[in-house]
Amino acid sequence: MKASSSRQPGKHLVLRQAHRPLVHAPLYHDQPDLSIANPVVRDEIHKVIGFWLVLGLSGFRVDAVPFLIEQEGIENEATSDPHDYLRDLRGFMTRRRGDAVLLAEANEPAEKLALFFGDEHGDQMHVLFSFIGNQAMYLFLVRGHARPMAKALRSLPDPPPGGQWLHSCGLTMSYRWTSGARGGLAAFAPDPDMRLYDRGIRRRFPPWWPATGAGWS
Repeated sequence: MKASSSRQPGKHLVLRQAHRPLVHAPLYHDQPDLSIANPVVRDEIHKVIGFWLVLGLSGFRVDAVPFLIEQEGIENEATSDPHDYLRDLRGFMTRRRGDAVLLAEANEPAEKLALFFGDEHGDQMHVLFSFIGNQAMYLFLVRGHARPMAKALRSLPDPPPGGQWLHSCGLTMSYRWTSGARGGLAAFAPDPDMRLYDRGIRRRFPPWWPATGAGWS
C-alpha cells in the first residue's frame, strides 16, 4: 500500500491512499484519527477485531466513540447516519463471537447517550462508561450526601436488554468541579501545585514510587 501525507497549519492532517483519506483530525490537526469513511480503514478494523477474537479475546474498548464516527469535514461521507458504522462493527463482531462485548467511551449529555446503545434491541455498543455517574460519585464524597448521585442515576437512559452502564473511579472534570468553594478541586487539590490548568488534578504517586521519588506529576 502506498500512502502520501499532507499537512498545513490549521488544517486537518490527511493521510491518503488511492485518493481516499485514511485518517482525519476531528479534534486537532496534529492528533489524527482513523477515517471510517474509507472502506479500506473499515476493512482493516474488521481484520484486527477478527484476529483477536480468534486468539480468544472477548471484548474491546472503543475510545472517544463520538469522534470515531464524526464525519464533519470528510469528503465522501460513509453514510448519512454515522451510527451505521457502529451497527456494522457490532454485527461483524457478534457473527464471529456471540458473547463478545464492545465497551464504549461516550462523554455526552444524558439525552444523547441512548443513541450509542442503538435501537430498543441494542444493536450498537453493549456497555457505556457512565461519565455522569463518575462525576456525581465524587460530588457525593465532597458534599457528604447522595443527592448528586441519585440525580445522576435518574438522568441516565435505561439501557436496552443486555446493555449495561459501567461506573468506574475515573474522574472527568466539569463545571461542577470548578465552581464553588466546596467543589472537587477545593476538596481533593486544595494546593494550586496539585492542579493542572486550575481544572484538573495531578496524579499523586505514593512515596515509594521509584520513577518519581513521590510527589505530584
